Amino acid sequence: MHELLNTKTGKITQFAEDIHELTPEQYLFYLDLVLQNMVGEITDPQIIKRKLFSKLCDVKVSWRMNFYSKETYEAIWSALTDKINLLDSFFDITEDEQGKETFQLHVKCTGNLLPTWKKYKGPENLLMDITWGQFKQCVNALKLMQYARQNEDVQDIERFTKDIFHALYKSAPNPLKGAKEIPDTVQFHALTYFSYWYELITTYPIEINGEEIDFSVLWKSDDDEVSNEMDKSGWMGITFSIAESGVFGDTEDVDNEKLYKVLMFLYKNKVTQIFEKKQQKKQNNDQSE
Repeated sequence: MHELLNTKTGKITQFAEDIHELTPEQYLFYLDLVLQNMVGEITDPQIIKRKLFSKLCDVKVSWRMNFYSKETYEAIWSALTDKINLLDSFFDITEDEQGKETFQLHVKCTGNLLPTWKKYKGPENLLMDITWGQFKQCVNALKLMQYARQNEDVQDIERFTKDIFHALYKSAPNPLKGAKEIPDTVQFHALTYFSYWYELITTYPIEINGEEIDFSVLWKSDDDEVSNEMDKSGWMGITFSIAESGVFGDTEDVDNEKLYKVLMFLYKNKVTQIFEKKQQKKQNNDQSE
């Protein structure tokens, strides 16, 4: 956490250093800034930091500020520049060959920063809490969204974003009627939260019970080159194959099983398959010599 000392009172105000330290309310405010930045409504990083600083430190900005001259307005904010620039910690900052800086707001976090919203409850840990069926729904929506983006189909993009939210968040009795009542920030959170976990699962080793498991092998061919093996088989085909093993039950039981358990089953089978192929290849080489 960052700290702000009031030299008059001696009181220290702590405020978040990055998104994982935000409260749910602060996080939704932050996501609203992210969305405004993405559509070009707010492009100046300093403006974003000022708004975020005001929210996190509960700084009351007088309505009179709107009527000050530009010079006076900037002078007031400049007095807080050192403190406001602490919020650079919310950005990835890169510099090109000409020395121009690019600010990219953080949105990736493994923890669910919005575990509940009104009557909706989502997973606290995506890998451990969601089911195989939920995972399939989200992956399918994510892939369809990619096509929609290529075609610049805004309606489909919005529809698939809502699909991911509803796949991850389950409502209590008497839920809100109509997806339109779910704010863009809440839906955007569901999208970014799942997208980041999908990136981790398909790319990096993940620690489970103190052991690193590299689920990315499930998306690779046996020669370790990325080949989208999971996608080639099709999610329905994979589900039927798992059901045929009888480990979890029928296809409905498989869809209701926890994601990490299904991935562990697939991972063990894949590792065994790779080992057996290597052993067979070694045996064939030995026989040919």
